[in-house]
Amino acid sequence: MPTTDNSLDWLLEKLLDHTPGTRHALVLSRDGLKL
Repeated sequence: MPTTDNSLDWLLEKLLDHTPGTRHALVLSRDGLKL
């Protein structure tokens, strides 16, 4: 399911806000390439 950049940003911000001690997030494609 394709997503827009904004919906991915929202998801990552929530993940970082709700995971104690987290400062960075990295998104990888199915084949392991950085998005």
